[in-house]
Amino acid sequence: MIRNLPPTLLLLALGFAATSAYAQDGDFEDDDDFTFEGDSEEADDSSRLEEGDNLDSVDDSGDDDLDNFEDPLDDEENEEDNGDLLGEEAPTVNSGDSSQVYRDVQDSVKTMGPDEEMEVWETYLEDYPNTPFRERIRDRTQTLQEELYSQRIGSVSGAGGDAQDQEIKFADALQLENIDPRTRFQAGFEWGLPAYINLFIDYEHALSRKFSIHAGARRRYTGYSVEPGVHWAVVKSARTNTLVTLIGDLHFNATPSWLGVRPQIAFGKRMGKTDFQMQMGPDLELRNPAGVRVVGGMAAHYAASDNVKVFLETHWSMKDIGRSGGFYRFNTASFGMKFFPKKNGDDVSEDLEVNMGATVPYSRNYWSYHQGSVMASTNFYL
Repeated sequence: MIRNLPPTLLLLALGFAATSAYAQDGDFEDDDDFTFEGDSEEADDSSRLEEGDNLDSVDDSGDDDLDNFEDPLDDEENEEDNGDLLGEEAPTVNSGDSSQVYRDVQDSVKTMGPDEEMEVWETYLEDYPNTPFRERIRDRTQTLQEELYSQRIGSVSGAGGDAQDQEIKFADALQLENIDPRTRFQAGFEWGLPAYINLFIDYEHALSRKFSIHAGARRRYTGYSVEPGVHWAVVKSARTNTLVTLIGDLHFNATPSWLGVRPQIAFGKRMGKTDFQMQMGPDLELRNPAGVRVVGGMAAHYAASDNVKVFLETHWSMKDIGRSGGFYRFNTASFGMKFFPKKNGDDVSEDLEVNMGATVPYSRNYWSYHQGSVMASTNFYL
C-alpha cells in the first residue's frame, strides 16, 4: 500500500512521523519566542523586568505627582484666611493667632490705662509666643513702660480715667512762677554773694483743678514784698500733657512802699521725660515815678530716674528796654536737681519734693544784685 503512494505524500508522512517521535522523547527545547494565546501581557511584563534587572528601576514618577498634588482652590482659601487685615504682609497663623485677633485686641485696649494695657499684651504674648506681631507688641509695651515711668516721677495719676480730669503734676521752677494750679506749701531760701539773702514762703490752694489762689512773702530785687495772686490754667490736658496758664499776681513792696501788678502768661509741655515751660509778662510798678519791668523766663526739667530730676532754667528781669545807652537788666541762669524722697520702702513720694540749685548772672547792665547764689526749697503737696 505504501508503495502505491506518490513520492511527495510519502516524504510528508515520513517527516511528520519523525517530528512526533522527537517530541515524545523530550528532546524538544522551549523557545521564548513561542507564546500562547492569553499569555501575551504576562510575557511583555516579564520582558520588561528582565531588561531592567531591578524592580526599583520601575518609573513611579506618576505616583509622586499624585502624592504632591495641591488643590489651587485650597491655596486661594489659605491666602484669604491668612491675609493681613492691617494692609501689610500676611502673618503666619499660630494656634488661633491672626491679624483679626491682633486688631481686635488693639481695639479693646484703646480705653485702658498703660498698666492695664501692658497686662493685656503680656497675656497675648503668653498665649501666642510665636506671633508675627511680637516686635510691634514689644515696641508698644516699651512706650507704655515710659508712660508708667513718667507717672511715678510726677505724671498723670489715676490711669484709665478721663484725661481731662487727671492731674499733670508739672515741675515747678525755682526762679519762676508755678503754672500748674495745685494745693501746696512752699518754703526756701536763696543766698547770694556778696550780701543777698532771700527767704520765701508761699501757700497755694486749688479751688478747682484749673484754678488756684495763693499768698506768700519773698524778697524780690526791689526788696521784700507780700504777694497774693491767682493762677488759672485755661488749658490743662493730661492727654496731651499741655498747660496754658494765666498768672495774676500783686506784690506789696515793703521798702520803699508801693504796689506792683505782675500779669503773665505761661505755656508748659511735657515731652517724654522732660517738662518744658516758658512765661513772660510785665511787672507794673505803681509808684512815683512809675516803672515797667519785663519779667519771665524758661525752664526744662528732665527725669533722670524715678526720684531725681535735673533742671536748667533762665530768669529775665529788664527795664527801660528802649533806653539809649543800654537798658537795665539782670538776667540769670539756674541749674540743679529736684529730689522726690522715697517712703514705705521703694515707693517714691508724690507729696514732697526738695530742690537744690545754683544761680549765676549771664547778662547784666546797671543792675548787679549778686555775683551768684545758691538756692534750696521744698514743696509739700496737700
